[in-house]
Amino acid sequence: MTKGRLPVLTAREIVKILEKIGFENPRKSKGSHFRYSHPDGRKTTIPIHKGKTISRGLLRKILRDIKLSPEDFFRGVRSFIVTKRRMRRQPVKN
Repeated sequence: MTKGRLPVLTAREIVKILEKIGFENPRKSKGSHFRYSHPDGRKTTIPIHKGKTISRGLLRKILRDIKLSPEDFFRGVRSFIVTKRRMRRQPVKN
């Protein structure tokens, strides 16, 4: 992932990053779309289609909706990836 180019992520990964930065209460919109809102009033809609990725153009639109710079989003992506890797390494407890 280079600095100027947005990553290609699934809707599920984007939702986890949004939740990590304080977005909550997915309100089901039409069909397979979910509305996420932040306590400060920012809102966005995420299309949830299993196994499909979110295009860079749509990700750019989501970032505009939530007034988040790509740099801040990259920080969220990096910490999400690090957390995901740590979770995979942990042994399963019985």
